[in-house]
Amino acid sequence: MVQAVPVDDLLACPRCGFSFNFLNIDGGQTYLCTGCEWRFALGTPVINTPAVPATTVTATNSSGSVVAVTISGGTLTSVNVNGSQVGTVAGTYLVPVGGTIAITYSVAPAWAWALPQTSGATSAGGTGLPVASGGTVFTAGQNLLIDTGTAAEVVQVVAGSTGTNVAISALVKGHGSAVHFGNLTTTPFLSSVQAVPAASPYPASQPLTF
Repeated sequence: MVQAVPVDDLLACPRCGFSFNFLNIDGGQTYLCTGCEWRFALGTPVINTPAVPATTVTATNSSGSVVAVTISGGTLTSVNVNGSQVGTVAGTYLVPVGGTIAITYSVAPAWAWALPQTSGATSAGGTGLPVASGGTVFTAGQNLLIDTGTAAEVVQVVAGSTGTNVAISALVKGHGSAVHFGNLTTTPFLSSVQAVPAASPYPASQPLTF
């Protein structure tokens, strides 16, 4: 059993409501809450690419994660995220959770939506994720899942992000360049009567007490 250290060693369990270590139990994405011993699949939201809207019309990021929107082709004069101009040409632009993106164009471009990816390698102990641009769309307190399988790791966004760096809690593992990451999701491994209740009687999180 390999221990993964998620956010400051602890994650708030969706089932028991307390913060405990989550242990990796399969070398993949399945983790065990060491409090209630429920299993969860840690992952990121599925990102779908919507149709390109008419010129100047906004599209909303309702995926539940920051997304990287890669625009190609067309004839553009402006790319706006949350109402502010962030570019005038094709390229990749990060859109925050619940944020909007609009393109002003005379010839419609194509675009693809995906999870963001790092622009360089990171080392264990590092406190930032390098990105080509748009790092400030991440906000303190967001939990992010980096990488997959045995390399997967959860970190929390902290204050101090810049356009090319997402400030995070210290990494436990090193990661290569062009590694995808996104907002953390936790899905119960078990189903039916053994699943996490839809309306839990417990608060979202509790501090550890002894």
